[in-house]
Amino acid sequence: MSCCGTKIQEPRNADLRRTYTPNSGFSFSTFTARMQIRLSEGASGAALLNVEMIATANGSRFDIVGSSLVLFIAKEDLEALPVASPVSDPAVFAYDMIITDATGFSTNLVSGPFILLEGVTR
Repeated sequence: MSCCGTKIQEPRNADLRRTYTPNSGFSFSTFTARMQIRLSEGASGAALLNVEMIATANGSRFDIVGSSLVLFIAKEDLEALPVASPVSDPAVFAYDMIITDATGFSTNLVSGPFILLEGVTR
């Protein structure tokens, strides 16, 4: 069920929402999800951003809606990530999304580059 090399590219100046809808007959309703964003794959230390089923202070979280898994990252959490140098360049990070079923079995749902564009509207 895993898919690696799945790029997420979004503007920093707006909320991010991604919906992962499974094939017919499957549901994420019994799963939990977690995601980390880091400077690079394998980077040590604390993650730049952790998103789980429990919302961050800014409201970033995973939700189960019907049989789908919905990722929401608030623009305030995106704005807190480091900017590129020069600021007009995209900021490139790495992420992975791990889902865990009711038995405790975890698998990588998606992973890859996490790219933030600065955007224009403030």
